[in-house]
Amino acid sequence: GFAKVQFLPEPIAAVYSYDGFGDKLVVLDIGGGTLDLAYLSKSKSGSYRTISKDGELNLGGSNIDEDLYDYIIKKYGIDEKLKTILPNEHFIDNDVLYQCKDFKEEISKALTRGAKVHDYTMLLSDIKGGKGGMLDINMTSNEFKEVISPTLGKIINKVVIFTENIQKKGETVDNILLTGGASLLPVLRQELKSALEIEPIGMVDYDTSVA
Repeated sequence: GFAKVQFLPEPIAAVYSYDGFGDKLVVLDIGGGTLDLAYLSKSKSGSYRTISKDGELNLGGSNIDEDLYDYIIKKYGIDEKLKTILPNEHFIDNDVLYQCKDFKEEISKALTRGAKVHDYTMLLSDIKGGKGGMLDINMTSNEFKEVISPTLGKIINKVVIFTENIQKKGETVDNILLTGGASLLPVLRQELKSALEIEPIGMVDYDTSVA
């Protein structure tokens, strides 16, 4: 077995997984429902320490799922069918919401590979109008960017304020590392680069970068 086992905070673990990007780093980790930010500095011994950190609950990948859900049920008329069944309730169809999460992951990977459009087939249950069926969704990269813009804007704003506050204190930022599912969103990297003039680095193996 191991002589010594040490558990590290996720941002530091991510940096060690992808060492070599600089000595002073901002790490952005977007989970399903949380956003975590950390500013790390590398010591002469080679270890990283956390200089500053911030975060926000209820801001993460699940918000993007909800952006997609709201857009898809309106565009394809699913919301009107739900209103006829449950007119007095704010009903969330969890089957559709789960498939929006799957669609988000698929289109993110496709856009990372350079695709301009992505097709997805969503399975609808009987509640959507008396009988189930299949819904073919075709979404372009620009459309996807517009759909997720409410959540994306909040994330960008949070990262920009955090990074600029660090720079105002006279600290330098060599790189911004993205981990979590957000590292698969090309639009996130593009918007951060435009706002901060720093080319963010997306983790290649985002699922295990903190393991």
